[in-house]
Amino acid sequence: MDPRATTPERRLPAPRGLAPAGADVAAGSWPQSPMRLVGQNRLTLDLSDPAAPADWHAALTTLLDAHRIALEPAAALRSGGLRQVARWATGAGQAPPPPVFAPWQAFSPAALQNPLARAALPSAQWLVSYLFDPAPPRAGGAGCLDVMVASPHPAACLEDEAGHAPLPRKAVLDAMIAAARDEGRERLALIVPAHARSAMAQRLLAGYRALTRGDMALEIVAIEDAISRLIRSAETWDALIVMPECRSIIAAILAETSGVEGPWPLLWLDRGLVRVACERIGESPAVRPLDAAVLVQALALAARHGGMGFAARRLAESWARLRDSGVTTPSRPVFAPYGKVVSDAAFIALAANHDYPAGRPVPGWKALAPLEGNSRTRSPVALTLVNP
Repeated sequence: MDPRATTPERRLPAPRGLAPAGADVAAGSWPQSPMRLVGQNRLTLDLSDPAAPADWHAALTTLLDAHRIALEPAAALRSGGLRQVARWATGAGQAPPPPVFAPWQAFSPAALQNPLARAALPSAQWLVSYLFDPAPPRAGGAGCLDVMVASPHPAACLEDEAGHAPLPRKAVLDAMIAAARDEGRERLALIVPAHARSAMAQRLLAGYRALTRGDMALEIVAIEDAISRLIRSAETWDALIVMPECRSIIAAILAETSGVEGPWPLLWLDRGLVRVACERIGESPAVRPLDAAVLVQALALAARHGGMGFAARRLAESWARLRDSGVTTPSRPVFAPYGKVVSDAAFIALAANHDYPAGRPVPGWKALAPLEGNSRTRSPVALTLVNP
């Protein structure tokens, strides 16, 4: 006999409401329903290299609490030599360490062309920084500025057969182009020294067949031509792949034409995200004072690469809505006549407490396009049954 035939059916009582995560059911605040909302936003980051200054730590805590993101700090894992690297490459043994999150650490693009400064660069295959500013339209500008600036790591470049300037290996070049395409970038420029244009064209035609699909316009541009076109408009292209020796020039021009004086969020990538930092024109790496724009955007990028697409977009929107309303920080220019400059700490507090009232939509950030396999791009919350 089926034992279920003699057991009365247990029905869940009709819920009278949904309690927030962590509500005390026994205290009577939610007496009739055993259902509760349980947050699923968990982000694992390495915050130890270098440790966050006090002002950055306080601002980061405020953002995490406001967006209900549970941070799971992880100690930096050091590789155990070639055997450990081989285990990671074959998928065996210990998983790769979580990305280092240190947007307070600034790297100079000039270090990519200095053999002595390269020793201080993170171990990676390529790097990318983002210049995103959804400010009201500027004189001669198209409004929202959204530019991706990628470069191969100098160690990932090889000289071509003719002995011209070093060019990125095929796998690295493919990864950078694929990243621009996956973000929905439409106009990509590969900026190289003039004498390396033919070699780059041959490398592309020989190896990257996906470019023939016509979903992205690609140009191979000599550095001299790129300078003149970017001076006329920073929005000439929405994605740039710049050779290491040209990166500092392009970064300086973009900073000048955009009016963005502060640093940009910077990602170092290998097989995945390795480090989150910031990029700033200067001579050497340094720990920067709190920058609200960099912190919000860097945390959004880390969340996106961690599979938390919904939280990433909410973070970016919290910054963009305040920026669009005229509230800004010293490192970001203000063009609206009703603009108001506040401190970076005050901006973080406003972004964390913003109610997102109905209004005109703010521009989306292409950098937060969903990654393949990202299963949490729509909502960070799941319904879970718990015993009353």
